[in-house]
Amino acid sequence: MLSGVGPADHLASLNIPLVMDLPVGEKIQDHTNTLAGPFLKSPSVNPSRDINIQAVNSFLTNGSGILAATSAGAGQGFLKSPVAHPNYADLQIIHSASALHPRLPQDLNHKMGLRVDILEKWFDPYHKMNTDARFGTVVLGRPKSFGKMMLASTNPYDNPIIDPQYLTHPDDIEALLYGFKKFVDLYENTEVLNTKLFPKPVPGCESEVFKSDDYYRCVIKMFSFTMFHHVGSCALGKVVDNELRVIGIDGLRVIDASVMPRLPNGNTQAATIMIAEKGSDLVSKSVRSYRYGNTQFKRSKNRFWHVT
Repeated sequence: MLSGVGPADHLASLNIPLVMDLPVGEKIQDHTNTLAGPFLKSPSVNPSRDINIQAVNSFLTNGSGILAATSAGAGQGFLKSPVAHPNYADLQIIHSASALHPRLPQDLNHKMGLRVDILEKWFDPYHKMNTDARFGTVVLGRPKSFGKMMLASTNPYDNPIIDPQYLTHPDDIEALLYGFKKFVDLYENTEVLNTKLFPKPVPGCESEVFKSDDYYRCVIKMFSFTMFHHVGSCALGKVVDNELRVIGIDGLRVIDASVMPRLPNGNTQAATIMIAEKGSDLVSKSVRSYRYGNTQFKRSKNRFWHVT
């Protein structure tokens, strides 16, 4: 956008000369997640208790022990909510065995952006006593909400303005509600887990009947966060063509997650690697064609270098 490729009205508001009017940043998406739990069940990983010299030695000498696996990936699954459309799974459930420990509010703030004061009030006094626990992360795989990204200024060092518009579509909350309740049911009503949901209401949701749908909706709004899976700011068919070339601009391609017009149902890493592999093939093919004279690059005032 700083180069003049983007929404004409937005660029005009910053006095950026227009090169090409394209909907850059107009419809971005991200996987919204919500925290489910905790459930006071053993065993779990407690950094202050379990991460020690013995654990490091076990990992370095024979690849075993607590450092050989991540508690965050203790188990995963995919579900289909009642509002899924098309009719296939739209939720990912991630099980983690993470203890309540004194640093947990700060750790969750650093990783997920959740407020330390709310977490400390909620976990007290269990986190001060290093209580074993389990958590769940409910991931909305196919959100229906779209956000927007804009320039804050013409200074390339200023962060852009990103308004993700999480949970603005009502179906997104209902899908997360379904996944949240399924996770609670898994813990409370299976013989293997057989553990009740943490008995303290989330601060800010005490006015709702505990474990009612409205209570869970409140928790979802309080404890939803990003997985940093943003896509769509240079969407295929809107900003780039089927060879990842920016529409109307010679010699410029976008080869990253931003070209996905909608989120994949799982993590974006594999899809991004696939885009990079395909993009590198397209660039190589273009260079070979130019080298051997089969095609000519067009010369115009809108000339840019390839971006990979």
